Amino acid sequence: MSFAKNRPMIVGLVLLGVAFAVSLTWMLMTNSHRAQRILFFPGQIDTRLQGEVRVVPRYGNTEDDVKVLVKEVILGPADLSRTRVVARETEVRALLVRGRTVYIDLDPRAMFLQEQLSLNLEEAFAAIRRTIGYNFHRIQDVVITVDGQLPWQPHFEI
Repeated sequence: MSFAKNRPMIVGLVLLGVAFAVSLTWMLMTNSHRAQRILFFPGQIDTRLQGEVRVVPRYGNTEDDVKVLVKEVILGPADLSRTRVVARETEVRALLVRGRTVYIDLDPRAMFLQEQLSLNLEEAFAAIRRTIGYNFHRIQDVVITVDGQLPWQPHFEI
């Protein structure tokens, strides 16, 4: 007799549990391939770096995840009160993650295109390093080269 009285409550709890399980599964399935990242861009007036939240694809390995992040930095800010770090035409020739170090090689046009922006090349590289370091805490060092050479260093020859 008591089961018959509590039957609507039990059915309600079961339905609530099923709805919770379905919504949890849906949430985990849809958000597992996306990550929220913070990208840093200078302001139009004040050139201090400011964070901008962006949702990007997540691939599950650090190298591909950093590649997506760097490509998003190159695309530029969504907020019009901020400006680009590097020119949109900048190409990433190579990006490797070895241990706790990221190696990025940029097209040599990056140096010449940078003259059109508010940040000089050194400041732009610092912004890229900050964006990577903020989003990937295990990365300790980011080495950025242009055409295989470290800027401001003597030309390397074999």
